[in-house]
Amino acid sequence: MGKESCSIYLFDLDGVLIQPGGYRQALKDTLNDWAARMGLNPTFAPNEDEIAVLEAQGVTSEWDMIPFSLALIIEAWWNLHPGITLPADLNQALNVIRQTTSHSVARPAFGKAYDGLGDKRMAGYPLVEGLLMQRDSSWLQERFPRLSHHPLLEVMFSSTRDIFHHLPNRDFQVRVLGSHLFEETYRVKAPFDSASYLEVWDRVLVEKSILAEVLQNGEGGGAVMTARPSRPPLSPPHIRVGYSPEAEIAVELLGAPDLPVIGHGALIFVAEYLGIHAECLLKPSPFQALAAIMAALTGDALKGLLWAYQMYGRPEWGDNAHLNGLIDKHSLRSCLLPSRLSVHIFEDSPVGIRACQKATEYLLGLGCQVNLNAWGISHQPTKRRALEELGAQVFTTINQALEVVLARRDHRKRAPVVGRDSSWESSST
Repeated sequence: MGKESCSIYLFDLDGVLIQPGGYRQALKDTLNDWAARMGLNPTFAPNEDEIAVLEAQGVTSEWDMIPFSLALIIEAWWNLHPGITLPADLNQALNVIRQTTSHSVARPAFGKAYDGLGDKRMAGYPLVEGLLMQRDSSWLQERFPRLSHHPLLEVMFSSTRDIFHHLPNRDFQVRVLGSHLFEETYRVKAPFDSASYLEVWDRVLVEKSILAEVLQNGEGGGAVMTARPSRPPLSPPHIRVGYSPEAEIAVELLGAPDLPVIGHGALIFVAEYLGIHAECLLKPSPFQALAAIMAALTGDALKGLLWAYQMYGRPEWGDNAHLNGLIDKHSLRSCLLPSRLSVHIFEDSPVGIRACQKATEYLLGLGCQVNLNAWGISHQPTKRRALEELGAQVFTTINQALEVVLARRDHRKRAPVVGRDSSWESSST
């Protein structure tokens, strides 16, 4: 064990530190664009309340939302044109739809169709890809009575993380990054010109001075734990094909360049060597939370990942010579757990809290006394209920939660933040 006691702070990005306006607008524009290609009125994208139904179930990736929602739009069209046969090629199918549409297609009831999707996750697979192994289930057939028996569903639900094969998610990614950064990241020509939606639509939710005060406590540190794509955790960072710097763009907006990031790219970096899918390491897996905890303790994302691999990943998935070599190269003697650890997790979705709960159980088994503090951040009633069910104290904004943390840590009553909810007063007294 290392020093006696320590407090660390783990942050999700989207909906907590950053308002993900770029992702939301890119999702809407991508789905509406594909609807327009079918000759449909381009107003089909889900709204924020419908997306909240997904996020309350731990479905947080637009790479899953887009193919599932697009399939619902096609199914809605097919319900009105049951006599028409669609080809297995997505572009050809869209041409048939555009040429043969004879009825006004109603917007799908996305919220109702999304209900239960989070429970369909298959371990080791991206959510929507795992649905293909459940295509005979009554749940899937109720939502896709025609597509569930058609090869077009496999086209839309396969290779969802591969922009070279999944065209709707490719278009989403062009909008997210902007065409210039898309071409730099993937080394392929963008299909259309676009500004970066992240740069145009994202905005910072946290008061930077409050965040800095929380992190500059002299006891521990902080880290970002996000499902956003990210660069690999190499020093100095190397640009590798397909590693999109979306988490880094957000951290730059925060003005916190030294905050370690355990993002999706960092998990892909480890997963490639273990021969597994990165979804096995992503929250709610304890692996990402363990890596983020050690990254916060050391201030180093790579050390956090290597420690999580050494302690948790290697027993679970086996040895890897390259990762073992990195462990030898980057001495992990400094990666010591304190005797007592206070972990604060700030999340707007249950998956990060579940990951930290599992990590806490693991650390207790190592003899580290862990106190987990879960702080839920959301104004959506559906998400608030889901967070409260996991024992989180829920606030409308991250600033409210951080003020409570500082009040408790400083053993004094702080000035209330504007717009605090009633839970601030009861928690800080």
